[in-house]
Amino acid sequence: MSIPAENSSETAATVPGRPFEKGRSGNPGGRPKGIAHATREVLRQAVAEGEDPSLAIIRFYASVLGDRNEKTVLRVQAADRLADRGWGKPPMFAPVAAGSGVTQCARVPPHRELTP
Repeated sequence: MSIPAENSSETAATVPGRPFEKGRSGNPGGRPKGIAHATREVLRQAVAEGEDPSLAIIRFYASVLGDRNEKTVLRVQAADRLADRGWGKPPMFAPVAAGSGVTQCARVPPHRELTP
């Protein structure tokens, strides 16, 4: 005699809510468009107008960062990207000299002087 498991079809309950109709997406709006999508649009427009793409992207990120009505997550992403492009990403690892007795790379904390 076998006893069905708790999650078997004999004991499974129906899923709450409505199932999707055949051929219909559960997310008809698609993935939300974030800062990456907006950056590509700004870049396309800048190239079409003959503007320097680097300056266009910097202006765009600065405008997002300064817009208090913009979503906080987008403002933080803009600040992060401006910092990465302005001062560069900090090095995460540095090679260790041969003969030092250390067999791996050592983690190096970021150290840069911020100058305007």
